[in-house]
Amino acid sequence: MQKLIPIDLKGVIDDVKAEGKGRRVLWQDSESIAFLSSGRKERWDFHIDPADEVTLQLTGVQHLVYRTPDGKEQTADIKAGQILLCPAGVPHSPRLEENSWFIVFERKRRAGEIDYFQMVLQQVRRESLRNFRRGRRLPCRSCGAGLPKVLQR
Repeated sequence: MQKLIPIDLKGVIDDVKAEGKGRRVLWQDSESIAFLSSGRKERWDFHIDPADEVTLQLTGVQHLVYRTPDGKEQTADIKAGQILLCPAGVPHSPRLEENSWFIVFERKRRAGEIDYFQMVLQQVRRESLRNFRRGRRLPCRSCGAGLPKVLQR
């Protein structure tokens, strides 16, 4: 058995801030992945996971906009110290207030599983979508890195 080592979240947040970044994978184990994030200032896409996703809000407030099965948008406000389960298949878009940090815990993707993104066209600037191809799919090993590449094609 490997040694179990706790993670100093305050220290990790300070390091990520000092690097000028907004995200870091905390672990990627045999069955699970956890990452720390401060989100993006403007986000208009919706992410659809093939597995449940648990969010633990560490600081600030996250406005998790999600779509119901009939396409209506609703918002779950997650405050520091609160936890939320987003079931598999629910389109969701985390939107954070300044100085907000959260951790996402989820199951690693199985072979053939695909994460999807939906764009809300009326909210996104046209130049951002100039080369966007609808229906394009990508395996999401690192969604934060993969999405910009798809949008550039």
